[in-house]
Amino acid sequence: MKKKFVNSLKIIILVFVTLVLFFWILPFGKLKKIQNQSYSTRFLDCNGRIIQIVPIPNKDGLRREFTKIEDIPQEIIDAFIEAEDKRFFKHHGVDLLAIFRATRQNISEKKTVSGASTITMQLARIVSPSKNRNVFTKLREAFNAFRIECKLSKKEILELYLNNLPFGFQVEGVTSAARTFFNRGEENPLLLLKLSEVEILAKIPRRPQSYAPKTNHYQYPFHMPHYINFLCSEMQKNKISFPPQINLYVDLNIHLKAENLLSDAVIEFADARLTNGAVYAIENSTGNVLAWIGSANFFDTFHNGQIDGVLVTNQPGSSMKPFLYASALENGFLPNQVLPDIPCEYGLDEVYIPRNFNDKYNGPIRFRISLASSLNVPAVFILHKIGMSKYLVKLLQLNFNSLKPGLNNIKNPSSHTAGLSLALGGAEVSLYEMVNAFSVFANDGKLVPIFHSDDLKFLKNKKTKKVFSKDTSRLICSILSDPSARTLGFGNAKVFETTFPAIFKTGTANQYQNITALASSPLYTVGVWMGNFNGETIIGKTGSSIPAKIANEILTGLQGNEKHDFLLPENFKKETICSVSGMLATENCIQTCKEYIPITANKKNYFCTWHIKENNTISTHYPAEYQAWFFTNKNNYAKRSGSINYQSENLKIVSPKNFSSYIYDKSIFDDVQKIYVEVIGGKTDLLEVYYDGHKIKTVERPFCFYLPVEIGTHDLLVICDDELSQIEFNVN
Repeated sequence: MKKKFVNSLKIIILVFVTLVLFFWILPFGKLKKIQNQSYSTRFLDCNGRIIQIVPIPNKDGLRREFTKIEDIPQEIIDAFIEAEDKRFFKHHGVDLLAIFRATRQNISEKKTVSGASTITMQLARIVSPSKNRNVFTKLREAFNAFRIECKLSKKEILELYLNNLPFGFQVEGVTSAARTFFNRGEENPLLLLKLSEVEILAKIPRRPQSYAPKTNHYQYPFHMPHYINFLCSEMQKNKISFPPQINLYVDLNIHLKAENLLSDAVIEFADARLTNGAVYAIENSTGNVLAWIGSANFFDTFHNGQIDGVLVTNQPGSSMKPFLYASALENGFLPNQVLPDIPCEYGLDEVYIPRNFNDKYNGPIRFRISLASSLNVPAVFILHKIGMSKYLVKLLQLNFNSLKPGLNNIKNPSSHTAGLSLALGGAEVSLYEMVNAFSVFANDGKLVPIFHSDDLKFLKNKKTKKVFSKDTSRLICSILSDPSARTLGFGNAKVFETTFPAIFKTGTANQYQNITALASSPLYTVGVWMGNFNGETIIGKTGSSIPAKIANEILTGLQGNEKHDFLLPENFKKETICSVSGMLATENCIQTCKEYIPITANKKNYFCTWHIKENNTISTHYPAEYQAWFFTNKNNYAKRSGSINYQSENLKIVSPKNFSSYIYDKSIFDDVQKIYVEVIGGKTDLLEVYYDGHKIKTVERPFCFYLPVEIGTHDLLVICDDELSQIEFNVN
């Protein structure tokens, strides 16, 4: 008899083990789905403050935070076991003793008093929910509970159960429940629950409407909505599961300060039709994002507040010039070089004539002043000289991907639909791209990939790349941090003053619909855009000083008490140069200054040739290309001492351009329509002019005159002594 009992027991054990192995091996897809489902993500700033706890996507605002079982206090675990399943650790999913006890109670009371559902059976109900509550669903829950016990440990079951238990009110899991019902804003709200609150928490799942506290519910924070939307979008695009917590590098204190500055500015300049703005800041050496504000007010639907001004593209104006001037330095230009700030024409069929913001021309202007004072004419001259292709290659290396649609050939960029206005920020780019690119100057020419969090390493999928040389970057920092160099364009603007080394560049779109400011210290870079998302122009006396002031204050807040200097160029040293010619100063140069000169420069052939002492009087001899500027009007001429060194250039027709086209306008009188001609160079002061094969006049210096507008193709030949220059142009 005893032997028979032992054999029967062995069979039962064998069957049980077989079932366990079978259910362990047998796939349980619904359980796997619950294990891999999304949870609400806690976004925290660098100080552990909650930025947002995002709801589960497509779940009507449901919040379900995940907390590891090790981080759930034991008293909470004990409370739920005591309330729901005292014998949890003594059964395998189904508690037969509890079923027997519940059956006896229900028969005795003639109604359902106890359901005898174990924690594992409740988890099975979460895994495979059913609207019907009957014997069959109960049996299925018991069956699935056994399957769960075969696949998961008791610890894993508790963790899954406590993190997915419904509490009503669009809340699931003990963490979100503790936060919602007991107003706990900490990273882990379970740690600070009182014992009385724990007891209430364990009861709520039975009847949420009866047991859940009705007052003092938690108000979920909603900071940095544009940034959080961007990160969530990137995770969805890359098919990355939302982790339970993401620790960002942003500082909520800095963000809130920037938000207030932006909001105050929008209110102050509302009469100027300035309705919106954006702020973006990063740490230079790491690429860590420190601030991201997409609009002045996310909830301002009238002004499209949900559009992200960090990512939207706009014309940046002169904010793009540092990248052009850096490209120039990499293509043979020097910081002491003089650029022509004079009337110039570019193009043949569609002539482009750049103008400065004040409609004035400064003649010869040094490279440093041209950039720091943000002059337009020299910038276009630079782009024309180095070529569109070289500049576009640099911009693409700087990740200005917004420019790609306007390129004629992405693999071999040689032109852009913006044309030479690209020098003045005539193509649309984003604040995100500009700030990232502007940081290369403080980073010795390195473009560091943008980084958001150690928890989002998948977003840092690019390597640091070298875009500009160390010296190029350091020279740009020297120029943009030089207060005296920006005086011509901005006067003694206080908005650029800081207690630490910093560089600034501002820009205004050609139609005044966007104003931008970029600011960078050796440690941080900040960008501010202001304008209107609907494209309306800004009116009144507003200018780029508004975003510059905001950028300055944010940069100062980030900098704190840290002080670092921009590094000095390695292959350049400061020498005394002529302020007019940019060459090494001689005793004849009246105005001098210090500027970086290449260490390898041959100084013997580098001294100023513009200032000459004649009869004990020093005079200035400007190169021939400055002829038209020098004689522009009598008032200016009276102030300009010196003369033009006409023989510094070979004879050349500057305007019109060879093969250029003009349009005859029948609505204008013929004596009003004229074609301006300018010729420079030549060995003598007389110029013979031949028009369509006939000599029409002889002119004296300066060689500037007009031709009549006549339909047809025309030939222009000029002769000065033994030199000649010839062009052809067309009038339609």
